[in-house]
Amino acid sequence: MSNEEELRKIVISNWQEKLLRFQIEESITNDTGKKFELAKRIEECKQKIAEIAWGAHIKQASHGATRQSKKASLLKSILPQRIFHRR
Repeated sequence: MSNEEELRKIVISNWQEKLLRFQIEESITNDTGKKFELAKRIEECKQKIAEIAWGAHIKQASHGATRQSKKASLLKSILPQRIFHRR
């Protein structure tokens, strides 16, 4: 495992710990304002975790190929074929 992968796991772990703390605090508090603030922080943690994990996925997927060719392949697989075969 590379240093970058190890660091990514540590960062994700830290965000997961924050997420858990906020979720626990949200379940305990009765203050509506605090619940709202905690809900925003929980969402932020989830986004950060997904962003970091997705970044790792993208990096692995693009290893050995150019970014443009990966994007083109992705678009071709998603968009209808007739768009790419115009006359």
